Amino acid sequence: MPPTGKRKRSARFIDIASEAGVSMATADRVLNERESVSPAARARVLAAAQRLGINRHLPQPQRSLVRIDLLLPRNETPFFTELRRALDAMQRGEAVVTVVTEVNCDTPHPYVGIDNRQAGRTAGHLLRRLCPVPGRVLLLSGRSDYLAHQARQQGCEEVLSGPGWQVVRAPDTHDSHDGCYFAVLDALKSAGADGPLLGIYNTGGGSEGVAAALWGMDGRVAVIGHEASDECRQPARRLTRPARQDQP
Repeated sequence: MPPTGKRKRSARFIDIASEAGVSMATADRVLNERESVSPAARARVLAAAQRLGINRHLPQPQRSLVRIDLLLPRNETPFFTELRRALDAMQRGEAVVTVVTEVNCDTPHPYVGIDNRQAGRTAGHLLRRLCPVPGRVLLLSGRSDYLAHQARQQGCEEVLSGPGWQVVRAPDTHDSHDGCYFAVLDALKSAGADGPLLGIYNTGGGSEGVAAALWGMDGRVAVIGHEASDECRQPARRLTRPARQDQP
């Protein structure tokens, strides 16, 4: 019999379901990679689809459960607060991934996030523009053992490595207002011996402490924060207003 020129009809879900001995809804869930199907039923549906020559890409026959453990530091900065809220809100099984910092480990792994070294270099270029002359700059870091903070400080130091610049790393502030406050006060107190403090780059949180230490002081200090968050904006607005006469 001569060919009719008609294309062979592809197997339908009802044909696959009948061949596998399952309902059409089960066949649909397997072929469209939905959940709530037993491994045995999944295997029968995929085998039936192969036998009938279904014209589509078939899912993998074996699906294993992937468990991901999340370790979060005890940190009350706005970023980690929002991250915990996002994780607490997961109810439908979708994976939520955020990338903050590279981690030290022997196993190769991808990192997708901002270039923290370039962020630090940007801060350094801004300080060069905002400071009237080269001088002393204070670097504040929440945790110096976080690679993100290390990279930001390194980038800033690379830009401020020219003649006349003196970059000082403060002890870890742990992103606390008090930690930043006392670190800035110490830098201001040493102004006589080391020259005036011209700039501050805070790679983490605690901007309220920076603002409190600088409030009402004589002279001008350029302050660069890391995030455009309310925690950074509000202290910046206060510092740009003229100090009241009754302030210390």
